[in-house]
Amino acid sequence: LAKGSGLCAFYRDIYNVACNFHTSDKNVVLTDGYYEIAELRFSQYGLTGNEAAGVWHTVFLEYPEFFWWGNSLLLGSRSMSLLIDPLYAEASERKSAQTAIEDMANACDGYLDGTTSTVEIALTVHDYVTDLIEYAYESDKVTPESEIWAHNIAGGAQYGKGVCESYAKTYDYLCSLFGLSCITVAGYAVQDGESFGHAWNVVEIDGGWYNVDA
Repeated sequence: LAKGSGLCAFYRDIYNVACNFHTSDKNVVLTDGYYEIAELRFSQYGLTGNEAAGVWHTVFLEYPEFFWWGNSLLLGSRSMSLLIDPLYAEASERKSAQTAIEDMANACDGYLDGTTSTVEIALTVHDYVTDLIEYAYESDKVTPESEIWAHNIAGGAQYGKGVCESYAKTYDYLCSLFGLSCITVAGYAVQDGESFGHAWNVVEIDGGWYNVDA
């Protein structure tokens, strides 16, 4: 019980830092090779570094609207530095992405046209996302794009491109925005006997939970 309480408290700390940064006009300066927005001391909650990293990863997946996260964090023996990707160090760049994301949400809302059916919402959002986003490749047209925008919800909103993580996070974001319970799953898929990293969604529809892979 004590450990669970510490995990929840640390989760709230990370979430509150993210909320405050998301609405700020702060430009983040490169310091010692990193773009850090906060340092949080997890040892005061009785957590190990691995447990603290697990909490961060949960927040990372549960709130796709925080598109500016970097894909890594700086972990010490007692504290953790929360990092953003260099692309979003300037407030103007984050604002531009946020505006595009708002426009995307408004466009999707237009397709929903006031429907309240969970099935129709889930299907309409799915079709909107698959129409909006084209799979993003590097210049060789084979390797999945590695730039951060291709892995978050800004990819589709700003460029109409993204990899599986962008599809999944965009679907998650829009479903949640329109009242559905949806989560992003990071795991593995198998195709032609080959296992590879993948991201998809699980969404609640009329009391049941269903896999969705946009």
